[in-house]
Amino acid sequence: SAVHVGHSGFRKDQRERRFRQYQKIENSFFCGFDHGWVDPCAGIELYFDEKNKRIFAINELYQRKLKLTEIGKRLKECIPRTGEGWPVQVDNARPDVIDHLRDCAINAQSCKKIQIKERIDALQTYLIVVHPRCENLLMELSSYRWQKDRNDAILPVPIDEQNHILDSISYALSGELVYGKTGYRTFKNDPYL
Repeated sequence: SAVHVGHSGFRKDQRERRFRQYQKIENSFFCGFDHGWVDPCAGIELYFDEKNKRIFAINELYQRKLKLTEIGKRLKECIPRTGEGWPVQVDNARPDVIDHLRDCAINAQSCKKIQIKERIDALQTYLIVVHPRCENLLMELSSYRWQKDRNDAILPVPIDEQNHILDSISYALSGELVYGKTGYRTFKNDPYL
């Protein structure tokens, strides 16, 4: 008589659980891009860990006077996931840049813009871990300033300069932000639902 060997339901459950965990990890990578000419073109690749309140900056692009025809190539060199069909959230003020990136086989998508103060409120609730190769992000984080009044008192108004990679971060995570009950934006918990 023949002996039939089958997989138990336990092994199938393990495989399915591992697959769901893998999907959660894969769905936690985000890319953003901010186009500039005098201001630099800035791109970022992030791993977003909502459960542990961490944002990991992995790769960046930061270059001034980058021609439109060179953007796709440089983005793929500096942030390899962008060449693998990964969605890249791009500033919606420049549809020509989005169209050009799509022509370069980059999955560019128009993002929702977030006010600077709302972005800061949301990002301050997270630990941002920066890889040493993201030196321009480190520079921006250390040089961020707030406006001051005539008496040198700090106002609750951020200065909108030296924040190009920070803009890219807000573009990358724009789909993960929702309005909270208080009116401030907070991150939703999609990766770990």
